[in-house]
Amino acid sequence: ECEFVGRRIRYEVIRHGLRYRDVAVAAGDISSYAPVLTNVLSDLGVPCFVDRKRKLSEHPLLRLFDDLLRLCVNKDVRIVRRVLQNSVFLPSKDTADDLLARLTAGSVTGKTFFDPSKPLAGEPDLAVAAVRDNLLSAVGKLSQAETVSDFCDRLRSLVADGLADNVEGISLRLEEFGET
Repeated sequence: ECEFVGRRIRYEVIRHGLRYRDVAVAAGDISSYAPVLTNVLSDLGVPCFVDRKRKLSEHPLLRLFDDLLRLCVNKDVRIVRRVLQNSVFLPSKDTADDLLARLTAGSVTGKTFFDPSKPLAGEPDLAVAAVRDNLLSAVGKLSQAETVSDFCDRLRSLVADGLADNVEGISLRLEEFGET
């Protein structure tokens, strides 16, 4: 069924000039069809978006807020790993992977990670250091909050200011100043 739908959509687009955005596929239980339909359409080169409800706790921004709150209380390297893997905090997967590899290679503990005087494993890297500094700064600011209202204000400020700069942007700025 999914393959038929995908081929029909392609036919209508190619033969009759229909636009992909003008097509909708409905199903009685979209959650059971979505994985198969997405894969089939992808294989056929047909762009698609599946609109489905998700738990609020699955939203990356809320997971990040929760992890930052937890880091204020417990400097656990497992929570640091979750923050680094969160695409809202660190949009660059390569840098996240690099940082995670350094944490693993150096058997870094939460205490070590939160001590800026202790280097992470591997060669010094200014982009990695910038990401680490951003996380330390964010947790430091949030930890200083004295009330829930103050914590929320600080969290809003972090988001408004850009919780973590785009690492490629950081790298480009460093190259401009001859730092890399």
